[in-house]
Amino acid sequence: MAANHRRSACLERFPQTFSIQRKVTPDTEKRRLHLHEQLELIVAVSDNMGCQYETGSLPIPAGSVLLLDALTPHYIYKSSPGGMVDRYVLYFSSEYVSSLSVPELNLLRCFYRNHTPVPGLVSPPEGERLAIRRLLDEMLLSTAQAADHSPGSLEALTYGMQTRFLLGQLLALLNRMCPHGGAQTAASPEAVSTALFIKSYIQEHYSRPLRADDLAREFYISKTQLYKTFHQVLGISVGGYITQIRIIKAKDLLVNSSYPVELIAGKVGYQNLSAFSRAFKAHVGVTPNTFRRRGGGS
Repeated sequence: MAANHRRSACLERFPQTFSIQRKVTPDTEKRRLHLHEQLELIVAVSDNMGCQYETGSLPIPAGSVLLLDALTPHYIYKSSPGGMVDRYVLYFSSEYVSSLSVPELNLLRCFYRNHTPVPGLVSPPEGERLAIRRLLDEMLLSTAQAADHSPGSLEALTYGMQTRFLLGQLLALLNRMCPHGGAQTAASPEAVSTALFIKSYIQEHYSRPLRADDLAREFYISKTQLYKTFHQVLGISVGGYITQIRIIKAKDLLVNSSYPVELIAGKVGYQNLSAFSRAFKAHVGVTPNTFRRRGGGS
């Protein structure tokens, strides 16, 4: 019930965002940690990339697939001199594929790393790499074909639907390669699916007041079930995860924007500066102003 409600709500309220590019460049674009409010998927073609995240780094071998959940601080770097950096880069919202998910198979489960904002890496066997490249090239083609027609036209909608199903096939394939989504859990598939939908909802609405009563109503479950399911699957309380996401986004804005701290507090869901400062210092160890002065160092 909760998953079905979640999918219909997403379709009614949010744009179905998606983009795919084949990037072949002398170097990567970013040099500092940043984050996206969409999911990101990178498929390495060349063997000269790595991913830096808050607590470590990860090499990205050729043929592997990097999975970046929404609001995961990271940047991609060139790991060896010479040669071009060749990769496919996809961005999409959880709503873009939510209508293709069912409780038994939530297509976003392959991004699941408990509540920790750490990238996931899938290393497909040789026999699957060609299938993945074929799906990516078909997505590039159908996206280009959709762009050749007027938005809203039957042709554009048809090609757009084709792109979405191709992405669904790719995610289903990746889920088969990491059936536990990167983490073991004793929760049922339905509980995992519900928790992941709630997690996505929090990622999209962290700037608004988020109360347990409201979340329980949104997903047609009791507060007791909300607390139990979320903690069982993700290993963190609902309130703890809301705070974590708000602090992650605040750190990004402190380093990568010139917004005043008081405005940042409002943008990440705090009603006043003092509440934001207390929460930030409790989680990061320094005040927001000190964190900004140090350029992100704590």
